[in-house]
Amino acid sequence: MVPFVREKRERNLDLRFDWLEGDDMENEKTPPENVEDLKREISELRSQCKLNDHLSDVMHILHSGVVVHAADTSVLYSNPAAQDILGLTEDQLLGKSAIDPHWYFFHSDGKIMHHSEYPVNKTLRQAKPIRDMVVGVHRPDLDSVVWVLVNTEPVFAHDVVSSIIVSFTDITEVKAASEALRNSQVSIQNII
Repeated sequence: MVPFVREKRERNLDLRFDWLEGDDMENEKTPPENVEDLKREISELRSQCKLNDHLSDVMHILHSGVVVHAADTSVLYSNPAAQDILGLTEDQLLGKSAIDPHWYFFHSDGKIMHHSEYPVNKTLRQAKPIRDMVVGVHRPDLDSVVWVLVNTEPVFAHDVVSSIIVSFTDITEVKAASEALRNSQVSIQNII
């Protein structure tokens, strides 16, 4: 299970049954009225835990990178594919913000992207999703650029963006093949 999901589940368990310990009275939770209600709550919680386990498995085997950013753009979660594509470990990604000096993003034409144009910052500013944006990401471990196709989705709490989900797929080989084809076409046109 992915640590983020496990920690969240454990926090949910703590919050769900905090009336047993008398903590967090602000939520004004009341204990179940009878054993049947308690059994139903436990059953619902188990179902939720199983669903979290399945979602964790999906995130772990997904070939697309997924990074969840907080509203301050710090990284809350990254799946293994995101770590592989970006060339960073989970520990290196956690807490990293979109204005971290180690990030180098590029527009599809190869020009350096200003941090205000980074997909997560743009989504936060506009409070709208981004679809199929081609972005170059500098890989610090290889000193090279990985090209990705990015999609973002803002998550709202009380009509304010509370987090941003960024998903991306490595298209480096596709972009290289496309540019090679374009160069071949230009060469052929020059010969003709």
